[in-house]
Amino acid sequence: MIPEIPELPEIKSAQVAAMNTHHFKALPGMPHLRWESILGYNPAEVAAARYAQEVAMAYAITREQNRIMEAKARARNRLFQREAER
Repeated sequence: MIPEIPELPEIKSAQVAAMNTHHFKALPGMPHLRWESILGYNPAEVAAARYAQEVAMAYAITREQNRIMEAKARARNRLFQREAER
């Protein structure tokens, strides 16, 4: 009443990668199909431009913060100088 189970083929290697390699073949490459032709733009260039823009914004923010800190330090030094001259 129980159906017979077919014998499993002998595995050449016990590694997981070796078990599936004989079942699947690599697909051929598609040399004329590129992301630029599919999307209309190059994603790597867009990502690089976005990164450059973010770095520029961060640099501008840092420059502004440094300018504010230097102005506060100058004001504090003027105040201390006035107190010392009294």
